[in-house]
Amino acid sequence: PNSDFLRGNQAFAGTLDPSGFIKVDRHLRVMSFKDPSSPPTPYPHIFSGGDIVSLPEAKLAQNAAAHATLITANIRALSAHTPLTPYTPATRNHFLLSLGPYDGIFLPKQGSWAMLTGWVAACGNSIAEYQIMRELTP
Repeated sequence: PNSDFLRGNQAFAGTLDPSGFIKVDRHLRVMSFKDPSSPPTPYPHIFSGGDIVSLPEAKLAQNAAAHATLITANIRALSAHTPLTPYTPATRNHFLLSLGPYDGIFLPKQGSWAMLTGWVAACGNSIAEYQIMRELTP
């Protein structure tokens, strides 16, 4: 991940795991590891999401969108002094990859050897993207 700028910042140097991903708690708040003699604690008002966070899930746009939705809700909860909502890492039963407007790859289940390519996969990807955009558009 592109996190080298955090390594050089004294305040956030301890927030990265050995691979360079940002460590977050279950509410997607950035974890503070300033004092090695005490357990890590989250920064109360700093959140992180997207491909840079250290979560056991695929680095996909729909996961980043889910992070953004939850972070927005949790910032509102902080403002209202209500409990934060925890994040559950996504599990995917299938994988769609667009390879342009007329081609794609569809894997029905992660770890399976079955694969569908070509225009059928591209159409499936277009439908999935349309559904995601409808969910994100107010």
